[in-house]
Amino acid sequence: MPKKLAPPLSPEIGAPPLAARSLEIEAVRAAIACAARKEAFGEAEEQPLAHAQHVAWRLFISLHAVLIRRVERDLSAAGKISFLEYDALMCLYEAPARKLRITELAAAMVITTSGVSRLVDRLQARGLMERQPCENDGRSFLACLTPAGLAALKDAWKVYRQTIDRDFAAHVSDEGAREMSRTFRAILADIDPVHSAPLIHTDVVDEPSGEL
Repeated sequence: MPKKLAPPLSPEIGAPPLAARSLEIEAVRAAIACAARKEAFGEAEEQPLAHAQHVAWRLFISLHAVLIRRVERDLSAAGKISFLEYDALMCLYEAPARKLRITELAAAMVITTSGVSRLVDRLQARGLMERQPCENDGRSFLACLTPAGLAALKDAWKVYRQTIDRDFAAHVSDEGAREMSRTFRAILADIDPVHSAPLIHTDVVDEPSGEL
């Protein structure tokens, strides 16, 4: 007669279920890994930026690139000056006496370029800008805005503004715009307080509304 098998042993009374034991094991492993990191990098391990700020940064640079491409497209379709040319002329428009040294113009432009001198040559050939000798330095020249340059700036603004209103302003509430302005001003005040002072302390826009 075959031998009858004994029933399996019952688990110990009070022993945690299998799932709970697995969680305990994972917690121990995590604690060991954390201790290993502290030993390798020291107690003052630098904490990365919060995930939300990284996401916001990625969205910011992506949106900036998309909007600039759309402005460029609309200006080109309307037969106006390019956004790079608009940027250069706008920097001169906002400068004292509507003129800047070439190096100052390069530093002031939103879209930086190593070819500012060549850009000035192209704008000068079209009568939108002219070079003048610098009184204090015979080796330097000033880039000066001309009446034709200001007229081209104002003409392009009509198209540029439509793009801003359609692709940016229409998606941002007044309170949202004010909150964005507060955030951007705080960042500029921290990392670039001198060069960005006009943006920090006044409501500067891209509209050329004055005269020469």
